[in-house]
Amino acid sequence: MFRGLGDTRTPLAATLGCNAAILVLNPLLIFGLGWGVAGAAQATVLAEVRAGPGPAPMGAFVRTG
Repeated sequence: MFRGLGDTRTPLAATLGCNAAILVLNPLLIFGLGWGVAGAAQATVLAEVRAGPGPAPMGAFVRTG
């Protein structure tokens, strides 16, 4: 939705933040806690939840100006 409105920096920042969180959480949960594949899945879920605000009303992102 942001890209459709001409804002490409916000999705880029969210993607970079999500990837950075996965980069840190994966080794911690996989090797540090010994969770294996379940740790990778949990790291991905935590990073995705952290990265995005979730669904939002369409009018919340409309530029007026």
